[in-house]
Amino acid sequence: MSQSESKASSCFTKLSINVGIPSFALAIYTTFFLMGLWGCLLIYNVYAYSESPFHFAGRQLIWLILGLAVAVVSAGIPFKWYEDHAAVLALAAYTALLLLIPFGTNLNGMRGWFNFKYCMAQPSELAKPVFILSLCAIATRRKFLGHLFPALSTAVALWITPIVFQPDFGTTLLYLCGFLLVYLLAGGELTSLLFLLPVLAIAGCVVYFNEPYVAFRIDSFFSGAGGSSSNWQSQQFLRAISGGGISGSDWGNSIWSNNYLPLAHSDSSFAALTEIVGFVGAAPVILGYCAIAYVGFRISRGFEQSIQGIFIQAVATLTAVQGLLHISVNVGLLPPTGVTLPMLSYGGSSLVSTALCLGMMLSAAKYGAAASREKSNHILETKPNNSNPQKDHGQGKGVSK
Repeated sequence: MSQSESKASSCFTKLSINVGIPSFALAIYTTFFLMGLWGCLLIYNVYAYSESPFHFAGRQLIWLILGLAVAVVSAGIPFKWYEDHAAVLALAAYTALLLLIPFGTNLNGMRGWFNFKYCMAQPSELAKPVFILSLCAIATRRKFLGHLFPALSTAVALWITPIVFQPDFGTTLLYLCGFLLVYLLAGGELTSLLFLLPVLAIAGCVVYFNEPYVAFRIDSFFSGAGGSSSNWQSQQFLRAISGGGISGSDWGNSIWSNNYLPLAHSDSSFAALTEIVGFVGAAPVILGYCAIAYVGFRISRGFEQSIQGIFIQAVATLTAVQGLLHISVNVGLLPPTGVTLPMLSYGGSSLVSTALCLGMMLSAAKYGAAASREKSNHILETKPNNSNPQKDHGQGKGVSK
């Protein structure tokens, strides 16, 4: 590449950094807020026939506004601060997970919440961005470059242990997905992952034979929908979705979501939403998750292998993966996992966690772009000047004599 082409490329990079990141930030904030509002309308519709239909929707709206503030504030904190305090943040988050074992509140058979009287907090949700940050910090440390797989696999094993004891296997699945994303984005070899297969197979068998509700969900899924009473939950998903059709039912008149759909405000959110607004209203949700993943890869161009680039891509993709996992369960492609729909399902911990992920992602984009720009400028400044080829040609000619 010639010097003029290098300068043109550098100018284009600067332009995309100066113009692109603020516009992408606006797109992220807008997507988060609009999908959150869609979730508030969903929750209102689910409780339309209850004594206080606005109660849960109002609480969710408050969490949405708080989440947007968290996203903006976390985006304003320099990512260098997150890097420098990754160990402290990880220790604090992990301590909260450990404290759930003796002090957690049991809800739906899972000890995964702290009860603070006026609200409940789910540490495994709030710890997600810190978990990804800690893996990225390990993946980019020089002393772990030759030992990436054992270092990351040991870290993820430590993280998921207290989550398994809750037990929360849906969140465990998400943490494993986060591990795979960071490992692959950091350049890990696929062959090393083969060592995980027997471990996961043994762990899956242990869970299946020791957790009756897990065995019931798996058996129900594979039993088929042909009138099987054990497959009742999956049948309700499909009936709600088919009831929505193209344009959906009227607001407040969705029969299945209000009467038969289990946990329509959380585990069955996509099925409930599809019954209410139909394919026309549900398709933009899928596109929204795909857009977040695209933005993550787009704004990390030029520093993909740095801690900032890996964090951005991992967080953006994990948000999309969580949404697609939830949707896959609701359309009958996977057995029920308990994974919520990001930004739409009811829950303050989930909303704030997603907001924190997106805010830290934007902070990493700004820091990574600045570092990439400085590196580009340094390369241009140190590149030798070959602007007078005739003089060099004459010198060469004289030497040849």
